[in-house]
Amino acid sequence: MMIRIKVKAVDYQRNGCSGAGFHIVHFAHEGDEMVGIVFEKPKHVAVITPWSGKEWIQLYWRGDYFEDALREAVDKYRERTLGAAIQAQEAALA
Repeated sequence: MMIRIKVKAVDYQRNGCSGAGFHIVHFAHEGDEMVGIVFEKPKHVAVITPWSGKEWIQLYWRGDYFEDALREAVDKYRERTLGAAIQAQEAALA
């Protein structure tokens, strides 16, 4: 069973011209704001809680616990962004 998360934002980042690219997923789970870092390779996922600046809180979580839900969010993001790019190309050619 896949864990439930509420996705707030997804974006893609690449570290320079030779670094490994990754997706960043801002999401909520059971009232906690979290950030998932999803690399292309399976089992390469990190999940952290943004620093509150007030107190020490659990800042890291098991990436494997959230991996399926995060990869689903990334897939939906790719579908949206790829779909928009294809539509823009078609409009430019029309």
